[in-house]
Amino acid sequence: MKSVVLLNDTSFENHHGCNIVIENIKRNLEKRDIKLLATNPIGKDWKSNKTFLNSLNQSDGVIINAEGTIHDDSDYAYSLLEIVDYTNKPCFLINMTYQNNSEKFSKLVSKFEKIYVRETFSKKELEKNNIDSVVVPDMTFYTLKKNYQQLNEKKIYITDSHDIKKSEELYRIAENNEIVFIPIIAPFKKYSNLNGFLKKLKFNFFNYYGSFIEKFMSLKYKYKRFILVNNEDDLLKNIRNSNFLISARFHAICLSLHFQVPFIALSSNTFKIESLLSDIGLDKIRIIDIKKLNDIERVKNDYNSFSKEELNKIDDYIITANQQIEFMFDEINLILGKYDAK
Repeated sequence: MKSVVLLNDTSFENHHGCNIVIENIKRNLEKRDIKLLATNPIGKDWKSNKTFLNSLNQSDGVIINAEGTIHDDSDYAYSLLEIVDYTNKPCFLINMTYQNNSEKFSKLVSKFEKIYVRETFSKKELEKNNIDSVVVPDMTFYTLKKNYQQLNEKKIYITDSHDIKKSEELYRIAENNEIVFIPIIAPFKKYSNLNGFLKKLKFNFFNYYGSFIEKFMSLKYKYKRFILVNNEDDLLKNIRNSNFLISARFHAICLSLHFQVPFIALSSNTFKIESLLSDIGLDKIRIIDIKKLNDIERVKNDYNSFSKEELNKIDDYIITANQQIEFMFDEINLILGKYDAK
């Protein structure tokens, strides 16, 4: 049986989108009878993780789940890429957005066996350094584990952002306009260090007691958000049965596209949302400045539907995304087999 280790396990972020990404990676490995020996959590130094290193030595290859990590010359991102110089096993970069990195990054990236970026803007960034890559859409576009039935009740939802200040502003907009606010953060179940453990304690406390505390005093958003957290199933049901989504989260936009829910997006910390819309063929007017939400009625009137042409483009994109994800893992499986034969 072939085996791999996974670097940058973002399920430790306690974020529904990241949880779905990691689950779909595991599903695809299992489907091809590739054993996942170990994962290294996001933010944890793999070089000092003895369990991970022992598994790496026993494995046939390394997969880095890059997601939105490899941008702006991040020290952490560079440390992930350094694994390609540490091992002689085939290394694969998957699910990657690549933006604003210096030459030292491209030198390491060029050494990877295969590079799979999740949108075209990243592919073009790599081409500037003569690095080939294949566009394979984000892992959240892989077929969901279950079907979510459409209900008659339809609501408008606003999600949070990776930026807590922007999240607080979005929460106020939702509250002022009587719109349901849904954070994309997940219940804190995993942690890889003391800081993560303390976050879990804080989440549990405010998740259990926050509503009671609010009877006597108003909580700041950074604590209140823990009261509002849904489990994954409820989050997906909510998005499935939304008639309009307002979000600053890339993965929330991906999930709304899964269910063909009209949306508007706020720009994130990279060009990933802009590139996603470009790849699908949707107009970039769906990406707006947060100030436009001051006139929420106009926003709803302008953006709360897809044309037939847009729906066809979304359908085509999701069908192709699943084919490309299958192809990516088939290719990884084939390459691992060749190395194993040596």
